[in-house]
Amino acid sequence: MILVADSSFLLSLIEGNNETTEIWGKAKAEGNRIFISTISIAFFTSKSLHEGKGEYTDLILAVLRQTLNVIIVVCDIGIAIDAGRIMNSTLVGVEEAFVLAVARLKKAEGVLTIQKNNYSQAIEKGLINKLL
Repeated sequence: MILVADSSFLLSLIEGNNETTEIWGKAKAEGNRIFISTISIAFFTSKSLHEGKGEYTDLILAVLRQTLNVIIVVCDIGIAIDAGRIMNSTLVGVEEAFVLAVARLKKAEGVLTIQKNNYSQAIEKGLINKLL
């Protein structure tokens, strides 16, 4: 399975949320490919710093580097244009639009997120199949 993770999932993972940790373990164990956009890394860093947990940035980078099936996607002009189109056609924010653009590019089946309500319109419009 091909998945895309957003910053809310990464933050929950680093905070040790049991459900998130279980989902992460299954995603890794089953040999799924997990894509994370550089935009999600930026949002993760911002949220961590805002909560006074700046050390989380180094921790998440260590976790991602140790996980062989995780691929960081550098957002280029093509992804940015697709994200803009997604923002125009759905009621999603900037990060969600980039997550969905990466999902579309990589033909992902789902998004790893804690903020499921942010993607409800994307599900309705068929941009992604499921949220984990």
